[in-house]
Amino acid sequence: MTTLHPCRPVELDYLQAAPAVFSNSVDIALTPEELFEVLARADTWPRWASVITDVEYTSPEPHGVGTTRVVTMRGGIVGDEEFLAWEPGRHLAFRFNASSTSALSAFLEDYRIEPTATGCRLTWTLAQELAAIDHPHIRATLDFSHSFLRAGFQGTDEFVAEIAELAPYANHLHMHDSFGLLQKMPTFYKSEAVSYGLGDIHLPLGWGNIPFDEIFDELQFPKNTNFNFELLPKHYPYFEENIKIAKELINKISA
Repeated sequence: MTTLHPCRPVELDYLQAAPAVFSNSVDIALTPEELFEVLARADTWPRWASVITDVEYTSPEPHGVGTTRVVTMRGGIVGDEEFLAWEPGRHLAFRFNASSTSALSAFLEDYRIEPTATGCRLTWTLAQELAAIDHPHIRATLDFSHSFLRAGFQGTDEFVAEIAELAPYANHLHMHDSFGLLQKMPTFYKSEAVSYGLGDIHLPLGWGNIPFDEIFDELQFPKNTNFNFELLPKHYPYFEENIKIAKELINKISA
């Protein structure tokens, strides 16, 4: 049997108080009632949420506030959930009462549904908090393109300030460039997305808009930081140029 570690029993107001909150909205061609039915069923989650492998309700029907279920995710992570909101066609929310990982202090997911002219809009919000980690061997990975895309999604011009707090703990840096533009339209070939500058396109350093010089001039990184180049095979001819730029950035850390 999987050992579960208690999580803090947060309420819905945790959405405003959590140290880490992520939110996104998507328009769906279903009625609010149809979408809620998809979210309420156990068997549908592994089909649309690739991280989830199994969902099992542990409370009898009818389901509602206080209903519990167990969710199993890839990597063997298990969450013991309790629903805090259950409004058919409108609102669904649940928290972790316990988790198989002791690193998670609190966890809450919130799903809100609004009717639209073509169906409905789903707004998903995740609020979570890690348990305190205080060990010199626990360090962070910073992917500059992922962070830049997140800043673009948030509409902030403070990208460098946004990553400043993580920089001193980031011993592993994913080095590739992009334009910070989310890919909101489908493309048949990856090269189409590159042509439009959309998404996480793994460009060589200096080919996108990430301000690497400003980042390494202003932020403090550990002196033993690892640079991990994440270039596509078609960009291998530019590796030598990429390494030259990277060495200049490394010198800024050592200065």
